Amino acid sequence: SSWHNQGAVHLDRAPKFIQTLLADMDEVDKRPNPSEQPQILWQKSLEPARAEYRRCHSTDGLWSDLKDVHAERAIRHIYDPVAGWIEVEALVKIDMDNVFAAGAMRNCFRLKMFPRHTSAIHIGDWSYAENFLGKMYIKQEIDNRAAVLEDVTMQMDCKQWADKFNLKASEKHTSARLDMIRISAIELVDRPDKPMLCCERFIEGEYKKYNSNSGFIEQSPDHKVRNTPQAFSHFTYESSGGQLIVVDVQGVGDLYTDPQIHSADLTKYSGDANLGLRGIAYFFASHKCNAICHALGLRPLATCDTDASRNGIDGEEGLTQTMPSIMERVPSSIPSFMERVPSNGRHLRLQKYHGQTNEPSRIPVAVVPKGRVTDHEAMQVRIVESEIPAEPLPEGAVHLEFAKMHLEGCFHEEPDTFAALFHLRLAAQVGHRGALWIVAQLYKGIECADFPGVKVEEDHARSTKLAKVAADHGVPGALFSLARSAATLVERKVYYERAIALGGGDSAWGDGLYQLQHELAEILQAGGEGLEADPASAAELWLEAAEGAMGEGKMKLWQKYNTLAEEAQACVE
Repeated sequence: SSWHNQGAVHLDRAPKFIQTLLADMDEVDKRPNPSEQPQILWQKSLEPARAEYRRCHSTDGLWSDLKDVHAERAIRHIYDPVAGWIEVEALVKIDMDNVFAAGAMRNCFRLKMFPRHTSAIHIGDWSYAENFLGKMYIKQEIDNRAAVLEDVTMQMDCKQWADKFNLKASEKHTSARLDMIRISAIELVDRPDKPMLCCERFIEGEYKKYNSNSGFIEQSPDHKVRNTPQAFSHFTYESSGGQLIVVDVQGVGDLYTDPQIHSADLTKYSGDANLGLRGIAYFFASHKCNAICHALGLRPLATCDTDASRNGIDGEEGLTQTMPSIMERVPSSIPSFMERVPSNGRHLRLQKYHGQTNEPSRIPVAVVPKGRVTDHEAMQVRIVESEIPAEPLPEGAVHLEFAKMHLEGCFHEEPDTFAALFHLRLAAQVGHRGALWIVAQLYKGIECADFPGVKVEEDHARSTKLAKVAADHGVPGALFSLARSAATLVERKVYYERAIALGGGDSAWGDGLYQLQHELAEILQAGGEGLEADPASAAELWLEAAEGAMGEGKMKLWQKYNTLAEEAQACVE
């Protein structure tokens, strides 16, 4: 019934006896009277179904010699993302003396086990047992038990993402469907040290890796890429709000296993293969949105040709990912990768190519690159302060990671400051707090230690605008700077109050809470420039500053602030 109801599923993945049953069900549906003697059709299906069942459960072939292996008790640890862990007893046969297959991290062993709901009368009759694989880590320094439980948790979480993908695909009326193999942990309780293995059903068919955890994308000899696996990875990123992505997608057809999750929170999936934001950036460096991505309404993440070149992707191919459509009345001189759209807080302005025209610029302010752009186009990107969203978008952290990777030579042997600046600007444009302040400093002529060699032409007016946006986003450095440099005392008072509300910063840089309280108290005591003097508030701030100074052992400052507080109180009296 499950297979029959999912009409859009790739039925070539179904067991042959299931395909036979479905074909006969369709034949019933096509009869003038579907209820007319349907038992005849079902009886005809029974024999091939039985034959297929016997083949799947037989001891012939690769699992044939397990009939001579001693059966042993095991505890099966089953994980459900909602219900958590449960334990059930199991009877297994496993050949631990011969490695069936070996990977870089784990060895695979053949295993037979009875399904959870096997009838009691069949326990012990190994013709009813199913073929499984048991996987154990090779390296001794790895805590095998913890790693196995982590793998089970991760894959079952991925299965939940697969269910969400199928639901979304159904809502969008696209035929893409996939599934993730259920796995569990098997603990061999009668053996010394009670070894634990990852356990999953053995799936016959051609096994393929569609993408990796470091940006690899599988291509056919004619350079075609399968859509469903790549769209699934993209879907998990967007549906999680940019908190994670499922990669290392591999399996038989669209039945996947052994995935990897890169998460922004590295503590959630703590294995070494979780590359965090860097892993997410690696995926998008290679990813080209396909028909399924578009059908699901997934947003392309802007990249440039330099990002894709690490994995041998042709820059010309990357151009097909951009959205060339432009609204009417936009000048023909605008590059094809620019699209005019209603203002939604995620837009970029691109400078006009030099020498194209001497006419006044009519390029619209609100434009945004879609998908991959050429390196030349990437150099034209500029930030529009008024279009920066009030709430940061999750892709900002990915763009910032891209910028770091370009400076570390992750895409080329030499650092690429131009590609780094492209992503740094994109991060700022979508509201990333750190990127906003870094770019503001660059326009002021101050190079960032974390982004060596990245420079822009100095523009103090733009620096101030970006600093104000950064301050509005609660960036401490921007608040400290504007509190001391804003044009009016009224503005400075506002920024000081917000900086103090955040708890101040590093006292070694003069941004400690007690230092900020002292500076604001001086402003309130003196007043002027449209700001009314407020000695009472100044006195309170100095008393609070005195307590803070004493807490850090600054006794001279403690005495100074107390004296200033007394003088302010005298003015009130």
